[in-house]
Amino acid sequence: QPRQDSTNSETVYLRNKVRLELLPFLKEEYNPNVEDALARLSAIAAEDRDYFETQTAEQLQAAKAAANAPEPVPGASAETSLTLGRSYLNSLHPALKKRVLAEALRRIGMVQDLTEVHLEAACRLLAGAKSSAELELPGNYCLRVVYDTIVCLQKDGEALPPRQGTLTAKQYTREEWEALQTEGGTGSKYAAWFDLDLLQKAFETEEIIGGLTLRTRQPGDRLPFKNGSQKLQDFLVNAKVPKAERDQLPLAALQDRILWIPGLRRSDAFPVTADTSRILYLEYRR
Repeated sequence: QPRQDSTNSETVYLRNKVRLELLPFLKEEYNPNVEDALARLSAIAAEDRDYFETQTAEQLQAAKAAANAPEPVPGASAETSLTLGRSYLNSLHPALKKRVLAEALRRIGMVQDLTEVHLEAACRLLAGAKSSAELELPGNYCLRVVYDTIVCLQKDGEALPPRQGTLTAKQYTREEWEALQTEGGTGSKYAAWFDLDLLQKAFETEEIIGGLTLRTRQPGDRLPFKNGSQKLQDFLVNAKVPKAERDQLPLAALQDRILWIPGLRRSDAFPVTADTSRILYLEYRR
């Protein structure tokens, strides 16, 4: 026998109002077997939920793989950011796409206040033409489009300080340089080399190594090339560097000109050729 509480008969509580008024009304006016029908509906919903949870987990893993982003976004951790493949998500059925987005946000800590309105806005963001855009969500969470990826991000504590690192510069003769290449010591994307004589001539100074700096971008920065130069901003856009990362990129500069963006591109205005006698070798370490 169930125990009766004094509040069980008070319809001021919604659960009591459903049990005492709504269900008897539905049973009398619409379906005498409404309780059985609701039980069947509950069982079907449980099966559907189990299926969607399995599919959501599998598709979330596939969307992560499609993003090809092994590292968290700058300023965040693996616990506060998750990067997914934008095109892959757009290929999913809307019902599954929304569940994947919701699960991705849940995994970085957003466990409440996410509504259908937010998910509809997220789908529009994914389908849009912009290569850089952001959707603010409750609780200081957001979805950020970065070219062909979508980043689920908790913005608490998100800070993008200039990336720390050190720049080492060395001077080599032609013979020393060839020996170093033979040993395989110049193959890293965090290494760059230039014709030292061309640099001294172009910058009208003998002091090259002492004039090198490692800094972040400044207004008016340009990257010199053999046939002119390009605005650094235009280069970063064309290279698909996320907007949020551009102000923290390390730049190897001489005077007011950029020589090298470690990991991305070095200026080809001062190449090492068969006629080069002295080489400037730069190495960046994080």
